[in-house]
Amino acid sequence: MGVSLAESHTGRSWVDFLRSLVDAREGLVATVREVLPGAAWQRC
Repeated sequence: MGVSLAESHTGRSWVDFLRSLVDAREGLVATVREVLPGAAWQRC
């Protein structure tokens, strides 16, 4: 999931946005483990 503000819909804006969407963010993984113990974790 991601949200971004861009000044235009140029190709560069989309490239920057898509590159910002990375899997396995450390904070996200830790929070899911804390809040949902036993939840399965799978990368897309």
